[in-house]
Amino acid sequence: MIVKGLKLKQISSYPFLCKTKSLIQQPETFSPISDLRRSRRPIAAFPAIPSSDRSQEKLKGGGDMSFTSAMTLALEGGENIPERYVLPPLQRPNPSFTDHTLPVVDLSLLNDPLRRALAIDEIRAACNKLGFFQVINHGIPISVMEGALDTAEEFFELPSEEKMRFASGNVREPVRYGTSINHMKDKVLYWRDFIKHYANPISEWIHLWPSIPPTYKEKMGSYAKAVHILQKQLMGVVLETLGLNANCLHTDIEAGAQMMAVNCYPPCPKPDLALGSPAHSDHGTLTILNQSQQGLEIMDQDKKWHSVPFIQGALIVQLGDQFEVMSNGRYKSTIHRAIVNMYKKRFSIASVHSLPIEKKVGPMLQLVDEQYPIAYKEGSFGEFLDYISAECPIEARKDLIPTIYLQVLPFSEKMKGGGEMSFTSAMTLALEGGENIPERYVQPPLQRPNPSFTDHSLPVIDLSLLNDPLRRAQAINEIRAACNNIGFFQVINHGIPNSVVEGALDTAEEFFELPSEEKMRYASANVREPVRYGTSMNHAMDKVFYWRDFIKHYANPISEWIHLWPSTPPTYKEKMGSYTKAVHILQKQLMGVVLESLGLNANYLHQDIEEGSQVIAVNYYPPCPKPDLALGMPTHTDYGTITILNQSHQGLEIMDHDKKWHSVPFIQGALIVQLGDQTEVMSNGRYKSTLHRATVNMERKRFSIASLHSLPIKTKVGPTPQLVDEQYPIAYKEGSFGEFLDFISLKSLTEGRYIDTLKIL
Repeated sequence: MIVKGLKLKQISSYPFLCKTKSLIQQPETFSPISDLRRSRRPIAAFPAIPSSDRSQEKLKGGGDMSFTSAMTLALEGGENIPERYVLPPLQRPNPSFTDHTLPVVDLSLLNDPLRRALAIDEIRAACNKLGFFQVINHGIPISVMEGALDTAEEFFELPSEEKMRFASGNVREPVRYGTSINHMKDKVLYWRDFIKHYANPISEWIHLWPSIPPTYKEKMGSYAKAVHILQKQLMGVVLETLGLNANCLHTDIEAGAQMMAVNCYPPCPKPDLALGSPAHSDHGTLTILNQSQQGLEIMDQDKKWHSVPFIQGALIVQLGDQFEVMSNGRYKSTIHRAIVNMYKKRFSIASVHSLPIEKKVGPMLQLVDEQYPIAYKEGSFGEFLDYISAECPIEARKDLIPTIYLQVLPFSEKMKGGGEMSFTSAMTLALEGGENIPERYVQPPLQRPNPSFTDHSLPVIDLSLLNDPLRRAQAINEIRAACNNIGFFQVINHGIPNSVVEGALDTAEEFFELPSEEKMRYASANVREPVRYGTSMNHAMDKVFYWRDFIKHYANPISEWIHLWPSTPPTYKEKMGSYTKAVHILQKQLMGVVLESLGLNANYLHQDIEEGSQVIAVNYYPPCPKPDLALGMPTHTDYGTITILNQSHQGLEIMDHDKKWHSVPFIQGALIVQLGDQTEVMSNGRYKSTLHRATVNMERKRFSIASLHSLPIKTKVGPTPQLVDEQYPIAYKEGSFGEFLDFISLKSLTEGRYIDTLKIL
């Protein structure tokens, strides 16, 4: 149950609280005598540390070892603190009240079938409101908790040279001693010393931990193992509060990272000017905090600070950024800070848990719906470490709370992927009229479209021949020739009804006719967004813009993605979904035939093709007043295996081996097939991906739907061994679709092709 408003005389009403003595500590008055009594040891227990111990070595991670520990400053005495520890006025702590209404949850209720639902409801309410709660009856003996705090205190009492053996400026060091947050980056330092070390699996890391004090590994190890078991239980319960299976992340939680952050906050002569740690949230899934004294403050949704009461034997649970992201914003990570005081030292041990360090974490699909549209990009704990190693934490966000480095701000302020939401759609420009186009849409002279002829000799393949035993070989030969000569062909009699083909184009047109604010709900500069609306190619990177708007969305398996697609126009999901499913079946047939044309078994990549990525890119090219100066899309190839294009009118141009442009004729009911870079790599250069571009015109709008297929996003694709020989020595390195996405997120398409980075010269 949640215990609210407890006073000492009320404890007898709650038998579960009476299992430990002095459970609730009353609001502190900071009386020098009484607080020295509460300190784990008197201040005099610190050995004197001479100033000569201020080592001038080098950090493991680089940079001068020039910091002075907070403990050294405290032992030197004095009525003031160094200027570098003095916070700007707006960041200084204000008096806050000890809030005894903050939630305390009795975990023993989880084992009571009649009261388990009550405990889960209480945890749900705590996560929803604050992302914070304390737990009692959690199963970790007080002797283990206090043993860890005792050995932590003994470590910080060691001579400086012993602690400095673990000093490092590299946030990825498995064992790291330091001061402040990142003393090489922080403009203002924080009044704390720390040692951090990895802990899961403990057998891999414990040999690196401090060997002195002699009890450190034993006592800290016992606590680390116990708290890891507790966090698995808590993670399951918090997932359950979201309506998910408690075991849905079991493997990742079991294998996840555990960082033990052991902190020492010495007495500070000016606690009104300094902090032990700044306002921040932890990046992981959840943090479990064991503390010797009161000193933690948390911020509520109204940005008011609450001092967390000290409860003997309780542990503090705080949700981290990964949980906020996984919950798609239903739960928020806890913004918290550590304050300091004049009279007593404080120790805390934060067990910071996350999913495996390089695992990408994004919103769980079950928690994305119309009420909660997808709100976060993916990120990993490893990327977070890179982020904090490059940033001064206190400057990471303008509001001084460096919480979620991958946070998505409202569209009215920023794009999901970063950058100002300042683009004007091509449709808006077209509707505004005018005889000219903005300068940023004018292509350099050498890139402007030249008049090209409509080439009716480009290959058109009748796929019905594949079902005719007498003519199948003819169709395969025609496809082989087309792939070899130009990497392109059109197909007729492909099995997709014309009503489905045209229905998809119709609903695409209806989408682009929607008001801007409706389409902008899907706007993002992040190329990994599962649904993304935009203009040009990558408007945040393009030096010259292209005369098109688009919406792209993932599509395979369609059951996992369709709920994220636009709900307006009402026919969009139905009509685009019908076309998407049909074209996915067609691409499996075509990939089998292309492999067969290379002398391979048609089912050679069956599983990867079945599970591969499918991105539906729906394009709109409005009428353009200066089509001789602009392009709808630049010259490029598609990265995947094949692209199947459905278009409403002519407008596609392809480049031949002689670098001449050919305008592709429009054939009613036909679909265009283009080989992508993955097929070029797999074929070891026997087939080439198709260089193509989109032109625009003055008179009419054009729509196209490109179904871009690739092998699974993380699958490394290299030359097929059967296609490597003396005539065709290996010509490409391996690459993945995921690496391609990273490449184009950093470059405009005119700045080079990803496949060129794979070529072995």
